[in-house]
Amino acid sequence: FYRDGSVGDMTRLDACAPFIPNLEIENEVTIDSAGTDDNAYIYGGPYTYQKRIVGTIPQGKGRYKVKGSLPDPPLFMGYRLAKILETDGAEPLNYITLQHRDDNKESRIMIVSYTSPTVGTIIRYANDRSINVYSEALLKTVGKINGGRGSDVDGIAAIRNYISRLGLDDRSIHMEDGCGLSSRNLMTPGLMAAFLRQVATTEDVSVFTSLLPMAGYDGTVRSLLQNSPAKGNVWVKSGSMEKILTYAGYCRGISGRYVSFSIMLNASSGRDTRANRRELEKIIEIIYRYS
Repeated sequence: FYRDGSVGDMTRLDACAPFIPNLEIENEVTIDSAGTDDNAYIYGGPYTYQKRIVGTIPQGKGRYKVKGSLPDPPLFMGYRLAKILETDGAEPLNYITLQHRDDNKESRIMIVSYTSPTVGTIIRYANDRSINVYSEALLKTVGKINGGRGSDVDGIAAIRNYISRLGLDDRSIHMEDGCGLSSRNLMTPGLMAAFLRQVATTEDVSVFTSLLPMAGYDGTVRSLLQNSPAKGNVWVKSGSMEKILTYAGYCRGISGRYVSFSIMLNASSGRDTRANRRELEKIIEIIYRYS
Protein backbone atom coordinates (compact mmCIF):
# COMPACT_ATOMS: atom_id res chain seq x y z
CA PHE A 1 0.00 0.00 0.00
CA TYR A 2 0.99 3.60 -0.62
CA ARG A 3 0.06 5.68 2.47
CA ASP A 4 1.57 9.15 1.82
CA GLY A 5 -1.72 11.08 1.73
CA SER A 6 -3.59 12.87 4.50
CA VAL A 7 -5.20 11.18 7.48
CA GLY A 8 -8.54 9.77 6.36
CA ASP A 9 -7.53 9.44 2.68
CA MET A 10 -7.80 6.12 0.90
CA THR A 11 -4.60 4.14 0.43
CA ARG A 12 -3.51 2.85 -2.96
CA LEU A 13 -2.86 -0.86 -3.39
CA ASP A 14 0.50 -1.13 -5.11
CA ALA A 15 1.14 -4.84 -5.55
CA CYS A 16 0.41 -8.35 -4.28
CA ALA A 17 3.34 -10.71 -3.80
CA PRO A 18 3.57 -13.52 -4.52
CA PHE A 19 1.29 -13.52 -7.54
CA ILE A 20 -1.84 -15.61 -6.86
CA PRO A 21 -3.89 -16.56 -9.94
CA ASN A 22 -7.54 -15.39 -9.93
CA LEU A 23 -7.16 -13.36 -6.73
CA GLU A 24 -9.40 -10.27 -6.56
CA ILE A 25 -8.85 -7.63 -3.87
CA GLU A 26 -11.23 -4.84 -2.86
CA ASN A 27 -9.28 -2.14 -1.03
CA GLU A 28 -11.07 -0.11 1.66
CA VAL A 29 -8.00 0.75 3.76
CA THR A 30 -7.58 4.37 4.86
CA ILE A 31 -4.64 6.33 6.32
CA ASP A 32 -4.40 6.88 10.08
CA SER A 33 -1.97 9.04 12.07
CA ALA A 34 1.75 8.27 11.88
CA GLY A 35 2.87 5.95 14.66
CA THR A 36 -0.43 4.09 14.95
CA ASP A 37 -0.63 0.31 14.59
CA ASP A 38 -1.45 -1.82 11.58
CA ASN A 39 -5.25 -2.12 11.80
CA ALA A 40 -5.88 -3.51 8.32
CA TYR A 41 -7.82 -6.77 8.16
CA ILE A 42 -8.37 -9.10 5.23
CA TYR A 43 -11.82 -10.66 4.96
CA GLY A 44 -12.59 -13.75 2.91
CA GLY A 45 -12.67 -17.39 3.97
CA PRO A 46 -10.57 -20.40 2.90
CA TYR A 47 -10.69 -21.24 -0.84
CA THR A 48 -12.25 -17.82 -1.50
CA TYR A 49 -10.43 -15.67 -4.09
CA GLN A 50 -12.49 -12.53 -3.54
CA LYS A 51 -10.87 -10.67 -0.63
CA ARG A 52 -11.83 -7.40 1.05
CA ILE A 53 -9.27 -5.39 3.04
CA VAL A 54 -10.63 -2.86 5.52
CA GLY A 55 -9.22 -0.76 8.36
CA THR A 56 -6.27 1.63 8.64
CA ILE A 57 -2.49 1.76 8.31
CA PRO A 58 -0.19 4.49 9.67
CA GLN A 59 0.63 7.55 7.59
CA GLY A 60 4.16 7.63 6.21
CA LYS A 61 6.42 7.61 3.19
CA GLY A 62 7.03 4.62 1.02
CA ARG A 63 5.07 1.40 0.82
CA TYR A 64 3.48 -0.45 3.74
CA LYS A 65 3.13 -4.23 3.77
CA VAL A 66 0.04 -6.06 5.03
CA LYS A 67 0.25 -9.86 5.25
CA GLY A 68 -2.55 -12.37 4.74
CA SER A 69 -3.07 -16.10 4.33
CA LEU A 70 -3.23 -17.91 0.98
CA PRO A 71 -6.73 -18.94 -0.17
CA ASP A 72 -5.59 -22.50 -0.98
CA PRO A 73 -1.96 -23.25 0.01
CA PRO A 74 -1.72 -26.72 -1.65
CA LEU A 75 -3.08 -25.35 -4.93
CA PHE A 76 -0.64 -22.42 -4.78
CA MET A 77 2.25 -24.84 -4.24
CA GLY A 78 1.13 -26.79 -7.31
CA TYR A 79 1.02 -23.58 -9.33
CA ARG A 80 4.49 -22.48 -8.21
CA LEU A 81 6.01 -25.92 -8.84
CA ALA A 82 4.47 -26.04 -12.31
CA LYS A 83 5.90 -22.61 -13.17
CA ILE A 84 9.37 -23.57 -11.92
CA LEU A 85 9.34 -26.75 -14.00
CA GLU A 86 8.15 -24.85 -17.07
CA THR A 87 11.03 -22.38 -16.61
CA ASP A 88 13.42 -25.34 -16.59
CA GLY A 89 12.02 -26.56 -19.91
CA ALA A 90 9.23 -28.92 -18.88
CA GLU A 91 5.97 -29.05 -20.80
CA PRO A 92 3.11 -26.97 -19.32
CA LEU A 93 1.51 -28.91 -16.48
CA ASN A 94 -1.98 -29.16 -15.10
CA TYR A 95 -2.26 -28.83 -11.35
CA ILE A 96 -5.19 -29.40 -9.04
CA THR A 97 -5.77 -30.12 -5.37
CA LEU A 98 -8.67 -31.86 -3.70
CA GLN A 99 -10.41 -30.43 -0.68
CA HIS A 100 -11.33 -33.93 0.53
CA ARG A 101 -9.69 -37.26 1.31
CA ASP A 102 -7.54 -38.72 -1.46
CA ASP A 103 -8.24 -42.46 -1.64
CA ASN A 104 -5.51 -43.03 -4.27
CA LYS A 105 -2.57 -41.58 -2.36
CA GLU A 106 -0.77 -44.97 -2.42
CA SER A 107 -0.07 -44.35 -6.13
CA ARG A 108 1.90 -41.18 -5.45
CA ILE A 109 5.66 -40.96 -5.97
CA MET A 110 7.64 -39.29 -3.18
CA ILE A 111 9.74 -36.40 -4.49
CA VAL A 112 10.83 -34.77 -1.27
CA SER A 113 9.69 -34.72 2.36
CA TYR A 114 9.66 -31.78 4.74
CA THR A 115 9.59 -32.00 8.53
CA SER A 116 7.52 -29.41 10.35
CA PRO A 117 9.02 -27.36 13.18
CA THR A 118 7.94 -28.51 16.64
CA VAL A 119 4.61 -27.36 18.04
CA GLY A 120 6.49 -25.30 20.64
CA THR A 121 8.41 -23.48 17.90
CA ILE A 122 5.20 -22.76 15.99
CA ILE A 123 3.48 -21.45 19.14
CA ARG A 124 6.41 -19.19 19.99
CA TYR A 125 6.56 -17.80 16.45
CA ALA A 126 2.78 -17.21 16.43
CA ASN A 127 3.02 -15.37 19.76
CA ASP A 128 6.05 -13.32 18.68
CA ARG A 129 4.47 -12.11 15.44
CA SER A 130 0.73 -12.38 16.29
CA ILE A 131 0.14 -14.65 13.30
CA ASN A 132 -3.61 -15.25 13.21
CA VAL A 133 -3.54 -18.09 10.69
CA TYR A 134 -1.15 -20.06 12.92
CA SER A 135 -3.50 -19.58 15.87
CA GLU A 136 -6.41 -20.86 13.81
CA ALA A 137 -4.42 -23.92 12.73
CA LEU A 138 -3.40 -24.62 16.34
CA LEU A 139 -7.04 -24.45 17.46
CA LYS A 140 -8.03 -27.01 14.82
CA THR A 141 -5.08 -29.21 15.83
CA VAL A 142 -6.23 -29.15 19.46
CA GLY A 143 -9.65 -30.32 18.29
CA LYS A 144 -8.14 -33.09 16.19
CA ILE A 145 -5.87 -34.58 18.88
CA ASN A 146 -8.76 -34.54 21.35
CA GLY A 147 -10.86 -36.85 19.20
CA GLY A 148 -12.63 -34.36 16.96
CA ARG A 149 -12.48 -33.67 13.25
CA GLY A 150 -10.02 -30.82 13.50
CA SER A 151 -12.57 -28.00 13.31
CA ASP A 152 -12.92 -24.74 15.22
CA VAL A 153 -15.91 -26.20 17.08
CA ASP A 154 -13.89 -29.24 18.20
CA GLY A 155 -10.95 -27.08 19.29
CA ILE A 156 -13.14 -24.70 21.28
CA ALA A 157 -14.89 -27.63 22.99
CA ALA A 158 -11.50 -29.13 23.94
CA ILE A 159 -10.31 -25.82 25.41
CA ARG A 160 -13.49 -25.41 27.46
CA ASN A 161 -13.12 -28.95 28.78
CA TYR A 162 -9.50 -28.28 29.73
CA ILE A 163 -10.47 -25.09 31.56
CA SER A 164 -13.03 -27.06 33.54
CA ARG A 165 -10.50 -29.77 34.39
CA LEU A 166 -8.23 -27.07 35.81
CA GLY A 167 -11.03 -26.20 38.20
CA LEU A 168 -11.83 -22.88 36.53
CA ASP A 169 -15.22 -21.47 35.55
CA ASP A 170 -15.70 -21.93 31.80
CA ARG A 171 -18.69 -19.56 31.88
CA SER A 172 -16.15 -16.72 31.91
CA ILE A 173 -15.13 -17.42 28.30
CA HIS A 174 -16.86 -17.48 24.94
CA MET A 175 -14.82 -18.30 21.83
CA GLU A 176 -15.76 -17.87 18.19
CA ASP A 177 -12.31 -18.41 16.66
CA GLY A 178 -8.70 -19.19 17.48
CA CYS A 179 -7.09 -15.80 16.83
CA GLY A 180 -9.39 -13.32 18.59
CA LEU A 181 -10.57 -11.32 15.59
CA SER A 182 -14.27 -11.96 16.18
CA SER A 183 -16.01 -9.24 18.20
CA ARG A 184 -18.03 -12.02 19.83
CA ASN A 185 -14.99 -13.45 21.63
CA LEU A 186 -15.35 -12.84 25.37
CA MET A 187 -13.06 -13.57 28.32
CA THR A 188 -12.52 -12.01 31.71
CA PRO A 189 -8.98 -10.98 32.71
CA GLY A 190 -9.56 -12.93 35.93
CA LEU A 191 -10.02 -16.17 34.02
CA MET A 192 -6.96 -15.53 31.84
CA ALA A 193 -4.72 -14.79 34.84
CA ALA A 194 -6.07 -17.83 36.71
CA PHE A 195 -5.56 -20.04 33.64
CA LEU A 196 -1.95 -18.93 33.29
CA ARG A 197 -1.38 -19.58 37.00
CA GLN A 198 -2.93 -23.06 36.85
CA VAL A 199 -1.03 -24.27 33.77
CA ALA A 200 2.23 -23.03 35.34
CA THR A 201 1.69 -25.59 38.12
CA THR A 202 1.75 -28.46 35.62
CA GLU A 203 5.32 -27.76 34.41
CA ASP A 204 8.23 -25.53 35.36
CA VAL A 205 7.26 -21.92 34.65
CA SER A 206 10.19 -21.64 32.22
CA VAL A 207 8.31 -23.95 29.84
CA PHE A 208 5.56 -21.35 29.51
CA THR A 209 7.74 -18.23 29.48
CA SER A 210 9.68 -19.82 26.60
CA LEU A 211 6.48 -19.70 24.52
CA LEU A 212 6.00 -15.96 25.03
CA PRO A 213 7.99 -12.96 23.74
CA MET A 214 10.00 -11.00 26.32
CA ALA A 215 8.76 -7.43 26.78
CA GLY A 216 11.31 -4.89 25.59
CA TYR A 217 13.10 -7.37 23.33
CA ASP A 218 10.91 -9.61 21.21
CA GLY A 219 8.21 -9.53 18.58
CA THR A 220 5.14 -7.36 18.99
CA VAL A 221 6.13 -6.33 22.56
CA ARG A 222 9.66 -5.14 21.80
CA SER A 223 8.53 -1.54 22.44
CA LEU A 224 6.92 -2.40 25.77
CA LEU A 225 8.78 -1.46 28.99
CA GLN A 226 11.79 -0.17 27.04
CA ASN A 227 12.81 2.30 29.77
CA SER A 228 11.48 0.35 32.74
CA PRO A 229 13.27 -1.68 35.44
CA ALA A 230 10.77 -4.43 34.61
CA LYS A 231 12.36 -4.89 31.17
CA GLY A 232 13.67 -8.44 30.84
CA ASN A 233 11.36 -9.72 33.58
CA VAL A 234 8.04 -9.85 31.74
CA TRP A 235 6.94 -12.49 29.20
CA VAL A 236 3.70 -11.42 27.61
CA LYS A 237 1.36 -11.72 24.64
CA SER A 238 -0.22 -8.52 23.40
CA GLY A 239 -3.52 -8.06 21.63
CA SER A 240 -4.82 -4.90 20.01
CA MET A 241 -7.63 -3.59 17.86
CA GLU A 242 -9.08 -0.08 17.55
CA LYS A 243 -9.55 1.30 21.10
CA ILE A 244 -8.51 -2.08 22.55
CA LEU A 245 -5.19 -3.11 24.08
CA THR A 246 -4.51 -6.22 26.17
CA TYR A 247 -1.51 -7.92 27.77
CA ALA A 248 -1.36 -11.34 29.42
CA GLY A 249 1.58 -13.41 30.64
CA TYR A 250 4.06 -13.76 33.48
CA CYS A 251 6.10 -11.28 35.50
CA ARG A 252 9.16 -12.09 37.62
CA GLY A 253 8.92 -9.53 40.40
CA ILE A 254 11.72 -7.86 42.33
CA SER A 255 11.44 -10.65 44.91
CA GLY A 256 12.09 -13.26 42.23
CA ARG A 257 8.57 -14.64 42.53
CA TYR A 258 6.65 -15.30 39.32
CA VAL A 259 3.06 -14.07 38.99
CA SER A 260 0.55 -14.38 36.18
CA PHE A 261 -1.41 -11.34 35.07
CA SER A 262 -3.93 -10.18 32.51
CA ILE A 263 -4.84 -6.58 31.63
CA MET A 264 -7.63 -5.77 29.19
CA LEU A 265 -8.38 -2.21 28.08
CA ASN A 266 -11.62 -1.80 26.10
CA ALA A 267 -13.30 1.27 24.56
CA SER A 268 -10.24 3.40 25.30
CA SER A 269 -10.41 7.18 25.09
CA GLY A 270 -6.64 7.33 24.52
CA ARG A 271 -5.35 9.19 21.48
CA ASP A 272 -3.52 6.19 20.05
CA THR A 273 -1.97 2.84 20.93
CA ARG A 274 1.20 4.47 22.28
CA ALA A 275 -0.80 6.47 24.83
CA ASN A 276 -2.67 3.34 25.90
CA ARG A 277 0.58 1.39 26.16
CA ARG A 278 2.11 3.99 28.48
CA GLU A 279 -0.83 3.66 30.87
CA LEU A 280 -0.75 -0.14 30.89
CA GLU A 281 3.01 -0.10 31.41
CA LYS A 282 2.38 1.64 34.74
CA ILE A 283 0.21 -1.28 35.87
CA ILE A 284 2.83 -3.86 34.81
CA GLU A 285 5.54 -1.92 36.65
CA ILE A 286 3.44 -2.01 39.84
CA ILE A 287 3.07 -5.78 39.45
CA TYR A 288 6.85 -6.03 39.05
CA ARG A 289 7.65 -3.87 42.11
CA TYR A 290 5.25 -5.51 44.51
CA SER A 291 5.49 -9.17 43.51
